[in-house]
Amino acid sequence: MKILLVSALAAPLALGTPAATAAGIELLAFDSQALPAGVPIRGTIVAGTRWRDRLGENWLIATQTGAIPSRGPGCGADADPYYDAEVYADHYRVRPGGVELLWTLTDFERNCPFDLYAGFVPDSLTITDLDGDGIAESTLLYKLACRSDVSPARLKLILHEGKTKYAIRGTTRTYGVGGEKTVDPTLDRVAPFQRFARERWNRFVDETEFEQF
Repeated sequence: MKILLVSALAAPLALGTPAATAAGIELLAFDSQALPAGVPIRGTIVAGTRWRDRLGENWLIATQTGAIPSRGPGCGADADPYYDAEVYADHYRVRPGGVELLWTLTDFERNCPFDLYAGFVPDSLTITDLDGDGIAESTLLYKLACRSDVSPARLKLILHEGKTKYAIRGTTRTYGVGGEKTVDPTLDRVAPFQRFARERWNRFVDETEFEQF
């Protein structure tokens, strides 16, 4: 049974989400100013959530850097500056005496002289227990783009259950162009995850706003 617990990717960051309980998953209040000790932050926090499941207490933190000057060979050698942008997401489990990093996501756009963007899709972060095993799944989407027109951006959906990762990768659809996707074979073998991931992809694949830094 699909149980949607949170959809909390927004700017500004929504804090203090009310607690909810379903299938052994308890959604807890998230406060970006009260992260567990030992959790490094790269960039600016744009989304986060906190929950308790069969693995214990969990924190998921999503950050992005915005545009930063490129440092690659030849970048900035002419009159046109080049920029990078990076996205990060980290899932921590609280353990006695500290935290354990279950997984980390790092992606980027590099050496861009045009309109640059690397960021998470608003309202795309969800916590679910699709297979009812008491271990939550997290799902989020993000876009990467360096473009001088209205061509599609790269779009990625990442779903985790514990340390296991599933993904759909492709492009946004703009004015009827794009929208291609490649589904991980492992995702197709888990029917509840596959159905949910495809639903989320279809919800966000159409690009109507062209974000840039």
